[in-house]
Amino acid sequence: MAARSCLYALVLFLAFQSTMIQANIVLTPPQCRPVLASSLERIQFLLNLIIYKAEFFLRASTGRGIDDIAPGLVQGPVPVGATVAALDNDTRRIIEELGLICVGHISEVAGYGVLRAQLYSRVNSTLSPYTFTVGRFYNLSAELDNRLGGCGMKDEGLFVPLQLGAENRTTSNVVPADVNSLAYARYEREILGIVFGNGNATRPGAIFPAGFNGILFRRIVL
Repeated sequence: MAARSCLYALVLFLAFQSTMIQANIVLTPPQCRPVLASSLERIQFLLNLIIYKAEFFLRASTGRGIDDIAPGLVQGPVPVGATVAALDNDTRRIIEELGLICVGHISEVAGYGVLRAQLYSRVNSTLSPYTFTVGRFYNLSAELDNRLGGCGMKDEGLFVPLQLGAENRTTSNVVPADVNSLAYARYEREILGIVFGNGNATRPGAIFPAGFNGILFRRIVL
């Protein structure tokens, strides 16, 4: 009887474990699953977090908010209950600078996302005086950047194959990013090769025929 009882207990244990494994797979709560969203929607979501950081840092350090720094940049109600924090002067300056940096990020994420969204809405329009469309032009410029940068595909057109879309879920491409929705990084030599128009970071040309100023550029050239 003891052996049979142990066998029953083992069977019940295995059944319980199997049920728990299935529950973990099937009954994952919504908050633990990715939300299907467009690139523009992801930008809007991200902006909420950046706006929060900007308001937090600015109001804690100076008592002013984004509307005081950059009127009209964001929409929505003014934060309620924000007060200036008790900070020493050095800390206050650092926190204020962090807030100003966040305001700059909001401007960048908002002019760039909106610009690509506008281009996306006109993707099939002919780009006068040429005979090709906005989408084709953007694809060509992305291909050129990638070729001049020389470090693989880091710029993308307004449409991409599904396997290159955000989370492998979309072919629209308002924000260029990899399949994990992470922005591509370009480094100094890549950027120089693109803006010089020749793929060579040490040979100025195109829109910077005289090269760059600064120690970093001189170090690259030498």
